[in-house]
Amino acid sequence: MKLRHLTTNRRRAFTMIEMVGVLAVIAILAGLLVPRVFSVITSAKVSAASFGISTIKSAAMMYYGKYGKFGTTNGITIASTNLPFLGYDSNVLLREGFLDKPFDSPIGTASVQLVAAVATSTAPDGTNAAFNLDGNSSYPNDAGNGSMVLEVVFSNMALEDAREINRRLDGDNAILGESSSGTDTLGAVKYVFSGGAQVGTVYVYLAHK
Repeated sequence: MKLRHLTTNRRRAFTMIEMVGVLAVIAILAGLLVPRVFSVITSAKVSAASFGISTIKSAAMMYYGKYGKFGTTNGITIASTNLPFLGYDSNVLLREGFLDKPFDSPIGTASVQLVAAVATSTAPDGTNAAFNLDGNSSYPNDAGNGSMVLEVVFSNMALEDAREINRRLDGDNAILGESSSGTDTLGAVKYVFSGGAQVGTVYVYLAHK
């Protein structure tokens, strides 16, 4: 009886050791896989946002092809006094049938707006309507030879998401990347996250007229 009792205890002890070993392996695998899972999720969200931007741009081009300008429903002209015109996706493109639904970004908080253009000599910064699309300093504002600029504004966007959007839309061209950490004022994507901020506002160029 005593021998059988000791054998049973040993078997139980060995089972506990096995369980601890399995838990340790699971913990190690989780430590390796969880960051990759979050990375994949983040990449998917950025891809969805990039696709949404392309969809809005295509819809805007169809509107422009129909009316030869960026206006309100039925091609009505927008007076400069009514700029900025907010919610251009839901208030115009959706009502005109060029979109199935308003732009709903999975990263940050997005809005589509028409703003008044600024002079071609105006260099882009973190907030104005200037966009240097090719990085040529001789022509600092490629969106200045018109009266309006159509853009997407992302508020509360994480810096890493801003960098990834920049890579997706402006490519890997070093000229169109960050001039310093958290600052990119060249290309179709621009942002200035000052003071080491990890969340800020990102502007994405769509079109101008």
